[in-house]
Amino acid sequence: MGERLSCLQAVRSIQTDPYPHACVEQALPDALYQELEATFPEQWMLERIQRLDAGSPTRRLKVAEAMQWGDLAPIWVDFLRFHTSSDYLRDVVRLFEPQLLRAIGSEQLHQLWQGSVTPRRMGPRGDLVTDCQFVLNEPVGAEATTQPAHVDNPKEIYAGLLYMRKPEDRAAGGDFTVHRLDQPIRRLDKATGRQLPSALHTPVRTIPYRPNTFCLFLNVFGAVHSVSPRLQPIERRRSINIIGEFAGRQRMWKRPEYDSRLSRSEQLRQRVWRRMRRLMGRGG
Repeated sequence: MGERLSCLQAVRSIQTDPYPHACVEQALPDALYQELEATFPEQWMLERIQRLDAGSPTRRLKVAEAMQWGDLAPIWVDFLRFHTSSDYLRDVVRLFEPQLLRAIGSEQLHQLWQGSVTPRRMGPRGDLVTDCQFVLNEPVGAEATTQPAHVDNPKEIYAGLLYMRKPEDRAAGGDFTVHRLDQPIRRLDKATGRQLPSALHTPVRTIPYRPNTFCLFLNVFGAVHSVSPRLQPIERRRSINIIGEFAGRQRMWKRPEYDSRLSRSEQLRQRVWRRMRRLMGRGG
């Protein structure tokens, strides 16, 4: 069952420039994709999810919430279970093993192979956390984008995006864009989703927003990516976000982070508190 559902089944190779990633069209067998597309819970999300992502017109239905919904189509239950499983996580590790070894070293790579895996908020905390999310972006006009160039949370190991474009969607844009990091990142603002100034990077590859297209990337340092603006959109942009993360203090890379929404004194208090927690964790 897992092999039939896997978004990796059509991946034959990866690209390592400017960072490890793989993108394929016709990621899933056509009949399977059509069944998933026909039962995408868009109306349920519109009716029940009022809270949008901060600073973005985006609704997310995460795996724990989706699995509690009694009317979710059985094919989606199987899809979510597989893509949050240890089998899928280790399939990703196998695909990127040489690049992971260079990025995080043998000790953390061993944890990826042997650590316990738990879907987010679905049981005892494991060493590694997975999630599979329905994502719904409201139409954004004026050549705006829901995802400017940014890097992801450094605790994230990988991220995959399955495009589920509606057949009646005629808007241009909404494409996944890979960027090359040209200058060092000094620090990151969590309040803006870790967006980066345009002077730091250059777009080098665009993957069109087409149905049944899958993009997967390894969250190494410098994995800058964005979504291109949609032109005169009417339909919502639909996708599935598949991620794996470290549950503890491990990170794929480290850079200073701050939150511009907080005052300087609040930021200082947070830094002191984090330092105290680290010291307490080491036994004083």
